[in-house]
Amino acid sequence: MGGQLPREPSASYSSERLAYYASVAYVIPMAEPMRTISLKLPEDLDRVLRKLAKRRRSTRSALLREAVEVLIRQHANSVGELADDLAGSLSGPSDLSSAAKHLAGYGE
Repeated sequence: MGGQLPREPSASYSSERLAYYASVAYVIPMAEPMRTISLKLPEDLDRVLRKLAKRRRSTRSALLREAVEVLIRQHANSVGELADDLAGSLSGPSDLSSAAKHLAGYGE
């Protein structure tokens, strides 16, 4: 790819095949916007990362995102952090401990 223009479709592509590829482009969801960061890696680590990306048919960026997500999950400090995305997803009183009507009969 490096600076080369995409080649023109050749006569070897059938019109059905070209129509299929054109239709597929419309069903691919747009990725969420991402921030760009800069990262320095030792050469040997970058070499291993490149090989893994090639073997998995992925990109170094995708592999690094996956690794960061795993690291964050492994080092979550509390159940609250693990369930952070669920907070506020249920309906009901915001604080059962201070609502006397909800505590009626509790502990009897």
